[in-house]
Amino acid sequence: MNISRRIILAAGASATATAFFANGRVSATTDDIAEALKDFTDDAESDQGLIVITIPELAENGSSVPITISVDSPMTPDNFVESLMILAEGNPDPEVASFSFSALSGEAVVSTRVRLQQSSTLTAAAKLNNGKSYRTSINVEVATGGCGA
Repeated sequence: MNISRRIILAAGASATATAFFANGRVSATTDDIAEALKDFTDDAESDQGLIVITIPELAENGSSVPITISVDSPMTPDNFVESLMILAEGNPDPEVASFSFSALSGEAVVSTRVRLQQSSTLTAAAKLNNGKSYRTSINVEVATGGCGA
């Protein structure tokens, strides 16, 4: 039997893909979100509030969902948002995006588009310079998946 290099490479790639999907890491779970939040906030407890997520309740196409997140902060040298993270259940990686701010940013607002694989809960978390952190979540229905669709 003549085994070519292509057959060996194909078998290796197939085994790797099988192991990846068998481990269940094709979509982030609630536990993955909780772990990411814990890492983001340096294990500090997150309060609800201050964050407003504006996103369509029904996204017709998960490939490009518009989202705006604002954090109610005075953005002064003594009290400002340092960083903001967007997380999504159901995506291959829970972290969708992260942003950094300073007191000179003026306001803590971001507008972007996100890719969502399926209907899921989106979570936004903000970390302030005083060590406090806040989070909020919203459910988004996706008509057509975006990640790998």
